Amino acid sequence: MQNNDTNTTETIDEVGSNRFKSKSAISNFKKRIITSVILLVFLVLYISLGVIYTLLHNLNYIEVSAYICIAITIIILIISQYEINNATKFNKWYLQIIIIIFSILIFLYPVNFNLYKNFSFYSFLNLGSWLSSWQLPVIIIFFFLFVIIYTFFYDRSNLKGALINLTTSLVITFGLKAFILISLSTIEFNGKVIGRYSFNTIVWIWLMIILSDSFAYLGGMRWGKTKLAPKISPKKTWEGAVIGFSVSFAFGLIYSLLFYFCNTDNKPLFELMTFVGNKSKALEITLYCLFSMAFPIIGLYGDLLFSWIKRTFNIKDFSNLLPGHGGLLDRLDSILFSLFVMFILILVGSNAN
Repeated sequence: MQNNDTNTTETIDEVGSNRFKSKSAISNFKKRIITSVILLVFLVLYISLGVIYTLLHNLNYIEVSAYICIAITIIILIISQYEINNATKFNKWYLQIIIIIFSILIFLYPVNFNLYKNFSFYSFLNLGSWLSSWQLPVIIIFFFLFVIIYTFFYDRSNLKGALINLTTSLVITFGLKAFILISLSTIEFNGKVIGRYSFNTIVWIWLMIILSDSFAYLGGMRWGKTKLAPKISPKKTWEGAVIGFSVSFAFGLIYSLLFYFCNTDNKPLFELMTFVGNKSKALEITLYCLFSMAFPIIGLYGDLLFSWIKRTFNIKDFSNLLPGHGGLLDRLDSILFSLFVMFILILVGSNAN
């Protein structure tokens, strides 16, 4: 009798059935909700640091908010790097320390003068007199050499893990680099200081990712039948993905156009989109539409990428830090990959301007 009940529960919990009828799914869903609420409060406070810094830039000691934002981001970087090191079998204490130090160096080191000229304390460092474009790539090369040489001499069977560690570490580091650059960079516009890329860029992307992930999960739980990537993430469905994408795209487009028409100073990707808009308003609106379509898909790809890493190393979660969600990377995979793509975008845009 007990076996029949177990089999029934497992069957209900499979894709193709209404998984809200499963006790295990309901229990896990409740845990996810509680953890999600806590994370949401943290997220609001975290993003608010950039909002305060850019909107109240003339206040005394306003730099404190920037330093707190950078410090929290470094803590997130350390935890994320620790989790990916564990997953890829670079979990010896000395490897953890060395790789985390490399990640922090890459995170803190400026990329180019134009990108950092109005960014928090970097603007006081006289970057133009010493910063050269070759310096950061050299740090990254040393990081690559350390991981590859260690693997070659001490753990040749884990070459795949080494390559995954290297590439994923850069995705995490440059994704978080994009977060602080977007949150804390400023520019003078019409006689006042505003966010160079606007804090709304972070809010816009993060809410699109949250809505896409949440509605894909809910839609898949209720109506999901067709598996999206059965070998990578068995419970993801095409039905859930389409529902998540549709809600996210609609929100992203409405949100960006609302600020475009009603509050130009705080529109997403302010500097880049203003540069484009000066040439063609139609092109600017078209880009907002394309970005609103692209980032839910980019976020889903990031989710699947990190799920593939877990499958590769036969782990369920990156850690058990967040009840109902797993590790920090289990929660941030989509946004980190999206911000990594955003970093490339603002880097190209800074050179264009």
